[in-house]
Amino acid sequence: MSNKRTSAQGLRHSTLDALRHEAFPVLKERGFNQLTPEDDICLDFNRISSHRVECLTIQFDKHGLPAFKILIAEGPLKGLPQYESKFVPGNELRTYQCRGEKAILTPGNTKSILARIVTFKWFKMRLAILVGPEKAALRCVRQFVSLIPECETWWESKIYGQHLIRDNTSELLQSILEKRHGRLS
Repeated sequence: MSNKRTSAQGLRHSTLDALRHEAFPVLKERGFNQLTPEDDICLDFNRISSHRVECLTIQFDKHGLPAFKILIAEGPLKGLPQYESKFVPGNELRTYQCRGEKAILTPGNTKSILARIVTFKWFKMRLAILVGPEKAALRCVRQFVSLIPECETWWESKIYGQHLIRDNTSELLQSILEKRHGRLS
């Protein structure tokens, strides 16, 4: 196994440790529950409010690189029908299953035109070689935790803060699935 692959796995492990120690307690304190993982790429959380289910997903790079992105959405308390006659109750709803507006939390400021062009949607472990994998992962996870209030504002009022962008990917995928399987009610 190459050093590059081993170091990427080490950074991913450091990132998971940092998330467990820094982010998960904050999410739990804010009322989020972690859902049973469906795969090793996404960690899904949701929170039941008085009139909706608020969903947050931590999605890791599928190629094993030490990076993650944050996706947020909301769905109805009663849940949503899915394809092939499956119904997902509200307490099991995940970000990818929600319909309508979704957002991506980015590590960079998205308010300037230049920033929107060059903004990357991934939280990456930069400078890991210089500061070590644990410090790089901790710095990245702490940045995510510091931006959770922008997600809270979005759930309450759909206001996009400096680090949130609209996720149009789900609308494209939804239209493709509707063409294949028919429109869902």
